[in-house]
Amino acid sequence: MRFSDFIKMIDNNTDTLVGSRYHNKSMTECKLVIITTIHNMDAFYSNIFSEQDEPLLQFKRRCKTYIEMDSYFVYANSFDLRQNKYIPAGKFLNPARQLIVLLIFV
Repeated sequence: MRFSDFIKMIDNNTDTLVGSRYHNKSMTECKLVIITTIHNMDAFYSNIFSEQDEPLLQFKRRCKTYIEMDSYFVYANSFDLRQNKYIPAGKFLNPARQLIVLLIFV
């Protein structure tokens, strides 16, 4: 997928047709897109879309919520359009931590 197609797909303000096998699909009704990766957002962008001329800021401003996790905590960040960067929105205990500990001792 080209970056321009990906950006159109995750844009909240426009109706976009996404290429599909037999008929293109409209993303109008899509309310949530979850992107999972082991990389932070900058590394994900540079690994996947490194040949594109589009700025990383276009990607970040469309991803309004950015969640990072480690074994202990879940960090929620919100994109601030005025500052053009992510602002911490909350830090929570990782509920999966108990499951990880249980799996180690089972």
